Amino acid sequence: MNAKGKRILNKFNICATIVVAFSIYVIFISDYNYLKIVEYDTEIKELKMQIAATRDSFKIYEKKLNALDSDPETLEKVVREEYQMKRKNEDVYIVNEK
Repeated sequence: MNAKGKRILNKFNICATIVVAFSIYVIFISDYNYLKIVEYDTEIKELKMQIAATRDSFKIYEKKLNALDSDPETLEKVVREEYQMKRKNEDVYIVNEK
């Protein structure tokens, strides 16, 4: 190889080294590196799943609330079962099943 070929090869090696160093910096070291991006995407997916679950449970509780507001029989059932309330002329017996 002649001197001109060695200079071209040397310049290519320097450019390749710079590109590799920059790539390593971007992928692993910088504040917006690829590993953090993947971690953030995973966290975003988990949070979206939690949001969906929360919306579903909200809808269920909203239906229960509407049933309690609109249906006196449902309200009476909940009050009797959950809070052991009774009418004045009643006796309530609580049976625990094992």
